[in-house]
Amino acid sequence: MVLVPAGTYQVNAPSSSKSATRLTAVTLPAFYIDRTEITVERYQAFQDAYDETGFTGEPSCPQCPAVGIDWHSARRYCLWAGKQLPTEAEWEAAARGPSSQRLPWGHKHSAQTGNILGAEDGFDWLAPVGSFPRGASPFAALDMIGNAWEWVRPVPAVALAGEARPSGEKFQRVKGGSWRSPKQMAVISFRNTVESTVKNPTFGFRCAKPAALLSNKGSGNK
Repeated sequence: MVLVPAGTYQVNAPSSSKSATRLTAVTLPAFYIDRTEITVERYQAFQDAYDETGFTGEPSCPQCPAVGIDWHSARRYCLWAGKQLPTEAEWEAAARGPSSQRLPWGHKHSAQTGNILGAEDGFDWLAPVGSFPRGASPFAALDMIGNAWEWVRPVPAVALAGEARPSGEKFQRVKGGSWRSPKQMAVISFRNTVESTVKNPTFGFRCAKPAALLSNKGSGNK
């Protein structure tokens, strides 16, 4: 995991539409977030019958993100691992850092920074996690843009322009875009609100944990 220090961060305003870029300042306590998306190999330690090939239609890739995971299963994995899904604000803070930039590395996409739609980045589908070190966030989190959409918890119970009104756990959000996402969707602020039971071949996740619950024995990276 990597440490996101306590501080004030620019994150998507709760009332913004899914394509809006209006940011608001929020103060967050320190927390850790997984450096990469949860891999097939790691998810199989939790659910040994999991087989990603049924979702991807491609050969098995143990170091690729686990996909076809619904929100409830992602939440259960994180709880099993002693963690939790990041909130949307935590996810954006980990991706953007203290700036207001559109992407973890700045404002423009390049073939060396993330696995999104098209083969220019070297991958036609999922890539092993950590394949794009130039796309690291200011806190060294990897693959926060592209590869697999990532579930966050939970959406605010407010109406969002142009979206269905979230109700309980029926609707949740995935962030960051995937290997099938065009550039305009593969940005930090974009909101993709979907039913929590969807098992999509582009949906994965990573976990987070309050820093107060994880002892720091040395460096900020775990």
